[in-house]
Amino acid sequence: MSAAAALLGGWLLDRAVGDPARHHPVAWFGRVAVACERRWHRDSRIAGVGYALVLVAVPAALAAVAAARLGRAA
Repeated sequence: MSAAAALLGGWLLDRAVGDPARHHPVAWFGRVAVACERRWHRDSRIAGVGYALVLVAVPAALAAVAAARLGRAA
């Protein structure tokens, strides 16, 4: 699928369905980020690295695994 077709399909789907009224993925991620920060916030580089790993590396790894299982390049 070309990038233009993917963009058009995404735009059409967004126009047809719109954003979910509840459980929006971005809001969910924000709640996870706040919970992690409350639990792990320290004035420490190690704590910052752990926070970044949880909030960036873990979702990226999950996306790569999903892409691989679907037979798509990550």
